[in-house]
Amino acid sequence: MNICVAGTGYVGLVTGAVFADLGNDVICVDKDDEKITALSAGRMPIYEPGLEEMVARNAADRRLAFTTDLGAAVPRSEIVFIAVGTPSKRDGETDLGAVEAVAKGIGQAMERYTVIVNKSTVPVGTGEFVRDVITRHQSKRVPFDVVSNPEFLREGSAIEDTLRPDRIVIGAPNQLVAMTLLELYAPLERPMIITDVPSAEMIKYASNAFLASKISFINAIANVCDLAGADVTQVMKGVGLDSRIGPAFLQAGLGFGGSCFPKDAESLVHTAARLGYDFRLLRAVVEVNRNARCTSSGTSPRSSPARRQGRGRARPRLQAEHRRHARGAERRGDRAAARGGRHRARVRPGRDRQRARRAADGGAVRRLRLRGRPRRGRGRPRHRVERVQVPQPRAPPVGDAPPPRLRRPQRLGAGADAAPRVRVPFDRPQTRPPA
Repeated sequence: MNICVAGTGYVGLVTGAVFADLGNDVICVDKDDEKITALSAGRMPIYEPGLEEMVARNAADRRLAFTTDLGAAVPRSEIVFIAVGTPSKRDGETDLGAVEAVAKGIGQAMERYTVIVNKSTVPVGTGEFVRDVITRHQSKRVPFDVVSNPEFLREGSAIEDTLRPDRIVIGAPNQLVAMTLLELYAPLERPMIITDVPSAEMIKYASNAFLASKISFINAIANVCDLAGADVTQVMKGVGLDSRIGPAFLQAGLGFGGSCFPKDAESLVHTAARLGYDFRLLRAVVEVNRNARCTSSGTSPRSSPARRQGRGRARPRLQAEHRRHARGAERRGDRAAARGGRHRARVRPGRDRQRARRAADGGAVRRLRLRGRPRRGRGRPRHRVERVQVPQPRAPPVGDAPPPRLRRPQRLGAGADAAPRVRVPFDRPQTRPPA
């Protein structure tokens, strides 16, 4: 298929490169001349593992091109993806200025039936907004359809999430339009769900809002654990093992941030208020996250007697002890012990040293004997250590050697006339039975 992707940001560039890698002819459009020049020269504006190689490979095969001329890219394309940024305004409303500008350009350049796919994260109702903008700016009346196809990409694994997504959501006005997107995504062989346009737009916001709610919830639980003297790490582990909940996004810490969760949560609150619903739950999620980030910066310290004694979330003495053992393991050259932390560092190097002493002393074993009472204080208890030389008994003469202890029955001989298998006690030598 001939595809046009408007926007070469994180979503647009990855989407265009993946579709080109699947065998489609893709042209990516952006209004930034410097970015297009850099992309044409093979320089990526973002870092994503494998993206630079994928772009270079498809550009060399002439399946991927970059331009600033939207009017030349739209007429030759069957599908046009809108993948521009949608930042938030001061009141939390989503700024659709870039989406409107691209929709206006599409309407002016469209010459035949085209499927317009909204890939940007936009509030519910944007599909109708894009349709109205294109209709108002069409130079000639050409049929078209607007489809919602939200993205669920994670930074650092965007290519993997595009090639192997958990689900592909297609919001289309009818089944005939949905089949165009089904044909495009068919090589991926991933689960697909076909809905109407508003439902697809809501799926994206609902997914991000729910994940943000999990993060704020566990941060609120961490506050209660601080006051109660509970260990939130163990609480998270116990809750996450429930198959209905799962451990993902259930880590107490600084709260959620980045370019998606805060923007999408505030946008959903604003959209609900515009529709007449007070989304108090999501407003509380945003407030908890704001307090968590203020606490981490020190503007609102969270302290309690249990936390000061090291029983809450931090456990500073235990963490310091693990770091001390890991550093000691690194100095000894035991990398496995350094990765494993405290316990491997205490066990495995000791056995290696004991074997080395046994070989150096001609079979003698040096045994450590603890003398006195342990001295209590910070860190591990210490003892006075005395080294005792323990000689090993000499081996008996060869003639008086006891019979060997057999660990398992052995089969004597082989073939048809081999002796039958005999169970022999461990303290007696195995002999062939009389003929």
